[in-house]
Amino acid sequence: MLNAKQIAKIQKQVAIKVDAQIKKQDNQLKQQEILRKEVQKKDFETNILPHFLQIRKEITSIKNQSPDKGECFCVWNSKVYVLIDNFVKETQFNQNAIDAQHFDLIKDNQDKKYYQMTKEAFEIETQIYAWITKNFVTLKISITKAKLDTPDLFSLYSLGLLSGEFLEKFPTKTIHDLIAYFNIIDNQLHSLK
Repeated sequence: MLNAKQIAKIQKQVAIKVDAQIKKQDNQLKQQEILRKEVQKKDFETNILPHFLQIRKEITSIKNQSPDKGECFCVWNSKVYVLIDNFVKETQFNQNAIDAQHFDLIKDNQDKKYYQMTKEAFEIETQIYAWITKNFVTLKISITKAKLDTPDLFSLYSLGLLSGEFLEKFPTKTIHDLIAYFNIIDNQLHSLK
């Protein structure tokens, strides 16, 4: 039979072996993660970065050729990319906007299509953002209170009045558009914090 000293010695040896094995596994996982990141980086550099550079070049060129028009973007691989602070970024996309003729197809390069907002649509967008900015505080309070379990009547009334005014002022837009525009401005304000 083993005495307490021998048991402690065996336990210590087992603990050392287990610790060594855990450390070895941790190192293997770290190496795998490093390799995975290197593969991702090489894949990005060879397969995606050249496309992003081309998209940035084309969007910059289009914007420089017609600065009085609105937003310009590229549709590539069923995703929409815009130029923000000279970086290509994926963004939300509303297929109805293109279908409704709010954007002109400026350039069609094989798998990439470049669109720019029409001048008329740009003017309407500018008016919408000005109207929402003017009414932002009331919209924010009304929408926030309307989301509560028991919204107060004044908030619902205010929201109804503003919704009606929006639809009257911009007849081609819907309540969903109002919410979408409001959310864009609200998100931009939150990102400034």
